[in-house]
Amino acid sequence: MRSRSWLWVAVMVAALSARQPVVAADEPSAVNGNLHFRTDASARFELVEARFALDGEPLPTVISNAERGKDYVIVAQPLSPGRHVLTADLRYRPRERKVFTYVNGYRFNVRSEEVLTALPDHSATFTIVGTENKGVSTPIERALGVKVETALAPPEPGDSNSGLPGTEGDEHP
Repeated sequence: MRSRSWLWVAVMVAALSARQPVVAADEPSAVNGNLHFRTDASARFELVEARFALDGEPLPTVISNAERGKDYVIVAQPLSPGRHVLTADLRYRPRERKVFTYVNGYRFNVRSEEVLTALPDHSATFTIVGTENKGVSTPIERALGVKVETALAPPEPGDSNSGLPGTEGDEHP
């Protein structure tokens, strides 16, 4: 009896897999993705230079002497759906000080590799933010960091992902 049930399961699996049509893999369509940069470090630090690479390829945009809080566009072109690795190399220097003059010549290099995921049929804006880690016990060599802010636009009506949970018009208890 036991061997008959296993045989039944094997037959059902074969029958179900035979019903599914074979679909040729098409090239994934590009999604509208933008990469931005902003520095939110306090007035104690000045951004000297910011360089970026996407999936190992250097991007032509180099930002020098960025204003605090101002948004800079790095890339405004379609990204292929999937995961992308963004590398950010930021160079800061402390503002000129009159008391602790020994830090005037310092340069702080911050390197970060962030994984960005572009979803099909969604527009996304990824903002790379140079931040300051504040705290009394934070050593100066760890005072600066990088984070990523993601803003996803909902899919357009009629897109293949329209109506998925979390999209506009869904009701949640």
